[in-house]
Amino acid sequence: MAMIGGTMGACSVSRLMFGKLEMEIMLNATLGGGVGIGTSSDLIVSPFAACLIGFCGGSLSSWSFKKLGPWLQETIGLQDTCGVHSLHGLPGIFGGTVSIITVALSSGKGFDDGYFPKDTVGSQAAAQFFALICTIGMAIVSGAIGGMICSLKCFNQVHALFKDDDHIHEAESKYPKKFFLGTDEKYPQSVIDAAED
Repeated sequence: MAMIGGTMGACSVSRLMFGKLEMEIMLNATLGGGVGIGTSSDLIVSPFAACLIGFCGGSLSSWSFKKLGPWLQETIGLQDTCGVHSLHGLPGIFGGTVSIITVALSSGKGFDDGYFPKDTVGSQAAAQFFALICTIGMAIVSGAIGGMICSLKCFNQVHALFKDDDHIHEAESKYPKKFFLGTDEKYPQSVIDAAED
């Protein structure tokens, strides 16, 4: 149900922003609803609530793909080439927040004794909150460490981002010739001549 809501949210945002459906949003953001309900899937039993959470997750993901992602790239140089931030990051934080609210509002009603690991519903909601904060912290720290490791000189850094010829054998022969023309890169004429037309 949440993924249906995510699809409706992605379609709605796409129509509002572009006046028609936009394929990148449709292919990626429809999954935002499933991500949004992930942490509270065992707590939400109402189809309407699942659709609403999915709609919000899909809408948030769609907006992030087209507005927040480009803004982050321009302002701080964050290059999210696979849309991980927009598809998993923001809807995941949204889903974690939904689980906190759901646990806090449930007052333990409808759940067996001992369902929640903590003694009270309030302490379980607090545990959900701290788990969300720890997850965000671990993602930031591990991402920063991974980025620092990848930027070490021993890994033969690429001469241009998103071009594979530094690491893939004969990659330049697979690109069209126009790929090499008009760039800042100084490719030898033999590479340009070897490229497919």
